[in-house]
Amino acid sequence: SLASNMAELGTPSKPPRGNKTGKETGVLMSVIKSLSSSASTEHRDKEKTKLEKEFRRSDQKLDALVSKHQESLNAIMTTFAHVCVEVDGAKSRLTAVKGNLQQCKMLLHCRREELERLWLEGIEHKHALGILEQIQISYGACMFYRERLRSNSDQFTKLLNKKQYLQAVEVLMSSVNSWNEDLDHIEGLREQRMDLKMKKEKIYDTLKEELYNEMYYKLNNPNAFEKRQGSGVFNPFQRSSSDRMSSGRNRGAHIKARKVYLDFGNQALANGFIKSTEDQELDAFIAMTVDCMVLLKEVPRFSDDLKNQMEEKLLGVVNSASQQVIEFGDSNGINVNDVSLFLELLKLLFSQFRWIVKTHVQIISAMNKAIGHNRSNSKVKLFYDEDFVWSKVQSVLQSTLKIYFDLSDTKSDHSASISPSRDLSCNDINSFFVRKRQSRPKRNPLFKFEYSLHGLNINEYVANQDTTDRSRADRNRFLVCKPNARNIVNVYSPVQEFVAEIEQATEGKKSELRIFMANIINRVFVQQLYKEISDAIEMAKKNSDCWRDVTSAEETKTLKCSRPLLQSVVQIGRSVQEVIPLSKDLPSHSEQLLRILESLLVVYKETCQNAYAGIVQPDTEDKGVISATWVKDEDIERLLKSLPNWMKLQKAKEKRMSESMDESPEDVRSQNLRESDLLTGIFNGKTVMKHEILSDVKQLEQLAHLQESMEWFADIVKEVASTFYNKQDEDVGVKDLSRKILKLAVLFQDLADICLLVLHLEIRVHCFFYLLPMAQRGEFSPNVDSQNSDAEVVQLNKDLSNIEYSLNTSLQTVKNRYVFQGLGQLISTILIGGAEHIQRINDNGVKKMCRNIYSIQRTLCDITNQPEHSMDKARQYYELFTLTPEELVDAILEKGPQFKELEYMNALKLLFKSKPGFKSQSLDEQLNRLSNILGEVGVVV
Repeated sequence: SLASNMAELGTPSKPPRGNKTGKETGVLMSVIKSLSSSASTEHRDKEKTKLEKEFRRSDQKLDALVSKHQESLNAIMTTFAHVCVEVDGAKSRLTAVKGNLQQCKMLLHCRREELERLWLEGIEHKHALGILEQIQISYGACMFYRERLRSNSDQFTKLLNKKQYLQAVEVLMSSVNSWNEDLDHIEGLREQRMDLKMKKEKIYDTLKEELYNEMYYKLNNPNAFEKRQGSGVFNPFQRSSSDRMSSGRNRGAHIKARKVYLDFGNQALANGFIKSTEDQELDAFIAMTVDCMVLLKEVPRFSDDLKNQMEEKLLGVVNSASQQVIEFGDSNGINVNDVSLFLELLKLLFSQFRWIVKTHVQIISAMNKAIGHNRSNSKVKLFYDEDFVWSKVQSVLQSTLKIYFDLSDTKSDHSASISPSRDLSCNDINSFFVRKRQSRPKRNPLFKFEYSLHGLNINEYVANQDTTDRSRADRNRFLVCKPNARNIVNVYSPVQEFVAEIEQATEGKKSELRIFMANIINRVFVQQLYKEISDAIEMAKKNSDCWRDVTSAEETKTLKCSRPLLQSVVQIGRSVQEVIPLSKDLPSHSEQLLRILESLLVVYKETCQNAYAGIVQPDTEDKGVISATWVKDEDIERLLKSLPNWMKLQKAKEKRMSESMDESPEDVRSQNLRESDLLTGIFNGKTVMKHEILSDVKQLEQLAHLQESMEWFADIVKEVASTFYNKQDEDVGVKDLSRKILKLAVLFQDLADICLLVLHLEIRVHCFFYLLPMAQRGEFSPNVDSQNSDAEVVQLNKDLSNIEYSLNTSLQTVKNRYVFQGLGQLISTILIGGAEHIQRINDNGVKKMCRNIYSIQRTLCDITNQPEHSMDKARQYYELFTLTPEELVDAILEKGPQFKELEYMNALKLLFKSKPGFKSQSLDEQLNRLSNILGEVGVVV
């Protein structure tokens, strides 16, 4: 054929037509140029001849080529003629086809609807045929899957009952993986499909619960403890109501159970859960569980469940441990104020939490290994880490500690409902003009039943409903001790140790529990301590009875004090003293404790000073008490503290000298002589008014109690400040605060000294108050000798006895001696100096004065238990008035001077006034003679 011939000959190439190469064109143009430029015919002939030779040579080459390719040329010509014929036939056929297509188009347009109907029927028949074929295939597959699933289900149940979870999961997943998605639409296999889903959920929940039992309930499970203790050991967790209720026979068993239970927690804490056979079994179980989750394709869900249910399970651990501590404690039950059980609970929880974190770390490691080949998968990001577990542990511990620290996360919100404001629109503006109904005035009911038994029960129920708005987790907790902010102190050290362990496990990251404890101590405990002391100080400010109520004999003995103290001061002192153990329990908060202590002591110092002023300061300032006014003067106070009797008191307190120390009369007289002269010189015959003394013995007793309390309180403050100041590891801030508190302790001691000085002076002012008016207005020249003492002396003796009786029970003996010792010397000086104010005296008056002196001396002997020889000098002085002036002066020459010159001069003047028969010249002579004698002999002071 034509196609085969053309294939054999190859495709002919058409020679180029009219295309001349550049070389040929160049040659031709050069020839033409040479011919046109030649001048002679000869030259042109030569060129012509040369061209003809070239043409002849080309013809020869062409003939040679034609003859050489004659056959090919013939074939080409033949083929070309045949192709022309075929092309002409194809053109005629295409014209016929085009005509036929035009005719078909016209026919299809006329029968379009019928063709569409036939096409749709064809498609329906084809689809029905496909469904019939699929039904035939599905029926066989259903029968195959049903039998296979039935056998796998039986095998799965057997493996699950044997707890061969990995094999059971493999069997289950083989059934799930063999399931064809096309079978989902088959109604007959719906039951099998639901059964597969249920089995998958069942084994997932079973694995998760088994893992939870190993993680959260193993240590708190009684069976676990029984297994660890051995079969021959008493089971401490056997639930028996008779055992718990027994008080005698099973008491030892309960104590042993509690000891075994708590010793196990301590042993777990010490050993740190060293690898044992059970631990190896746990590792294998965790690896198996993770492998099962990988096969189930539930690793992300499993991780989410572990994360989301972690806090709830940890709270369950706390509740379970608390309940067991309560149930398996002593047979006498749980003491709500016993904090030791709380410490034991924390130790047990710490060991349990270590176990839980360790288990979670193993789970995380197993999950990472199980999907290590697919590390780029985004599902890996769903996994948690060890830090997350520790954060949940800290969160649960925080909520638990809040309960025991008496803190609540949920506080009842009693928000008052506010009625919405009225919209002043035109729609309801008519309501303003509507006639309103007048409200009836409320009447007080005739009877109220709010304090009846039923009313009290209703009120209590409503109050309980309002105050028990707590979370479900809080309500379900079992408390081993009473919630109290003071529990922070007892558990601070073990919690801080656990915090350090957490921070070490989290690579030094600051623990949330540490921040929580610091905030609780700073914002709750320290503030509560501040509030307790400030409330006591505020009560002392407002309630005057706080400065009257004193401690009982038992409490005073407990405080190691010989005299009772003010209860309010003791209460605050104990709170201050509590800072020392608090600083040991809370070492990182010493500076804050000292800071609040310093601020409270400043306030309390002012309160104590106001209490002192309330005792010694009357209503008006212009009517001040003499003793308090003198002590307020710094010069007088410094002078009083420089006297020998004050120095002896300080030495006695420092060296704790015996209260029954004996002193010679001359020593006592020399110690108090300067003070007596000083006081008599200040008064110099001035009259003391009633409002210038503290006539109420109760006031002096309050002052004595305040003195003892302030001195005791100052010692407490010094002890606290010295404890912090002497510590070598304290920082500069603590040292500075300690110095400030030491200065405050000195101020409290100064207040105690002021109280003692006021008592000391007040009794002496009493002596001036009674004895000076007696000398100024007394009658010492009676005609009849009276056997009774003067009324002022009787009143003074009574006053001194009452004061001594009151101060003896409220003031220490050494201080009581300071208050009353030297009083005889002062009274003797007052009586001797009072002779200046006596108008006349006779023998009966001398007897009366001696009788007064003896009465006072006897009272003072009863008070001081000393002979009071200084009073004998006053009696000797008044016995001089039984002599004549000449005899008085002669006695000085014979016996020597026993009194001062002024005292002799007053005696001579009184003798001349008492005996009018003497002349004034004789008085001057006797005074000159007295002066000469005393100048030669000297005056005995």
